[in-house]
Amino acid sequence: MDYTIIITEVEDGWFMGQCEQLPNAITQGQTIEEVEENMKEAIALVLEDETGNGVTIPKHEDIKKTMADEICKQLGIGKKQ
Repeated sequence: MDYTIIITEVEDGWFMGQCEQLPNAITQGQTIEEVEENMKEAIALVLEDETGNGVTIPKHEDIKKTMADEICKQLGIGKKQ
């Protein structure tokens, strides 16, 4: 399965990534490439945890699009004004 990663720049030049299909898969890095690499591990950990707990992983077509700004708002992070 292909996963969509939403990456946004946050404070101090860091980047935050969240997997669209697995909202619990969140990571950060100093570069976009680092976020992409870290996301592989985050996705694997979420899949291991959720499937081990009997959670059904949603299919791509069942996921609503989420804007990166909304994710940051929910996490209480974002660029300083």
